[in-house]
Amino acid sequence: MVAKSLDVLRRREQVQSLMARGLSALEIHGSVDPKVSLKTIRRDMAWIQRQEEQWWRENTELRTRMKRYFKRRLSAMTEITKEAWLALQDAGRDVKLRIGALNAILGAERAMTGLLGFTGITALDIEVQEKIAQVDQELAELRKLARIAHDDDIQP
Repeated sequence: MVAKSLDVLRRREQVQSLMARGLSALEIHGSVDPKVSLKTIRRDMAWIQRQEEQWWRENTELRTRMKRYFKRRLSAMTEITKEAWLALQDAGRDVKLRIGALNAILGAERAMTGLLGFTGITALDIEVQEKIAQVDQELAELRKLARIAHDDDIQP
């Protein structure tokens, strides 16, 4: 019985995360693993909504609500950062995808530091700028190779 309740808890965490991204019941149904019926997803969504409403009724103090807000925003920014790092890894040598992923990482990190009230340049800012410089160098090399290849193709 405990294993089943853990499965339900894990599934509801997945559902809640996907709901936070704005996905519909049908979209969530297609994303949850292990697969369950659409009816179960809708039931989970209703249960989550009731829990949220109950929490808001019970927690009227502004400080408590703000803590929850900050925790959720930080969690969202962490998720964005993870996804952006995965996108960077999957981008291979595609310069546009790499730069987009690096910008997403930088934006998420800046949002987190802003949310926490930190200012100034961070170590991650420096790392991301170094990676952008590296990608720029790779792009210059690719352009040079493309010119050489193009010149070799044009023969009088």
